[in-house]
Amino acid sequence: MNKKKRISLTGIAVTTVLVLFSAVACGPDPIDVLAVKLDQTELTLTAGKTAVLKATVEPANATVQTVTWSVEPEGVVTLKADGNSCTVTPVKNGTATVTATVGAVKAVCTVTSGISIDDLNFIELVENGKTGDILESSGEPVSIGWEKNGDGTVPLTAANLEKIEALTSLALPTELYPQADSLDGLKWFTGLDQLVLGFKSASGVLSPVKEADLSSLTRLNFLSVSGLSLTDLDLSANALLETVMVILNPSLTALVLPESTTLSTVSCGECPLTSLTVSQAPNLMALMLTNTRLSELDITGCPNLIMLMCGNQTSDGTTPQTLTLTLTAAQKTKWDSEWSTSEDNKYVEVKVK
Repeated sequence: MNKKKRISLTGIAVTTVLVLFSAVACGPDPIDVLAVKLDQTELTLTAGKTAVLKATVEPANATVQTVTWSVEPEGVVTLKADGNSCTVTPVKNGTATVTATVGAVKAVCTVTSGISIDDLNFIELVENGKTGDILESSGEPVSIGWEKNGDGTVPLTAANLEKIEALTSLALPTELYPQADSLDGLKWFTGLDQLVLGFKSASGVLSPVKEADLSSLTRLNFLSVSGLSLTDLDLSANALLETVMVILNPSLTALVLPESTTLSTVSCGECPLTSLTVSQAPNLMALMLTNTRLSELDITGCPNLIMLMCGNQTSDGTTPQTLTLTLTAAQKTKWDSEWSTSEDNKYVEVKVK
């Protein structure tokens, strides 16, 4: 190869190296972030409950993927960031905005923190109730020893929750909550196995309480409800109930009992019940319904009934009406031989399912 050709080839090689070096040094063009999306844009939290927010960067191949988390105002909730996720923990009552930022692009979530259960002065109500063996007259005043805020409210701190959940029995007489229309605070008392709600005092005080959500009290085995203004009571979530007593609730028209193998006794009286659901309670032994307003009742899911009192139903509290009672063949035999002769089973028409 002559000198001229060698110089030409050398020039080409140098040019190629320079071009490649330039390409590597400059790299591809950056891909901008177009959007940041959060899996939740609204959160409601109570103490002891946290939530995890997750951010997604779009497009997925954007050059910058690092999310920065912030909250405004500070002090309502705390944040613990972990890349594109962030754990939100409530600290005090209020509303805050949590922001996920990537470059100049942002996404926000509004967080409402409600950590006090002092609604309707529920704490004072509980502290004036009784605990211990509430089925005996020796019940003692409630002593929880929870920590209070300066204004008397009780924050749901981890320590307070532990004390609340440790309470196993509670009796709240009607006169303790003459102004309340809800017992929402009960949802925190998840360790209760005995609960007595109200009873008419000597002065005939009737509580205006219209709602009682007991669905979180899954350990209950004894429940007594009286002297309240409930229109319905759903116990389908209380699968460990053994005894249910629902008496003197002049507005109660519907009662739903749990499908339960533990339920053994149900007593309901002086309530204008027009609907009672007894689905599957194979070990129910006693069902007593006095001065209610049922026109039909199916007890085929209760094959082991020993005591049945379901007659003398009325349409308006005074006028007798016929109750159509649906039985199994075995129950029909017991009806013919025993139950039908009772004074407590008048005005009942039976049919076999």
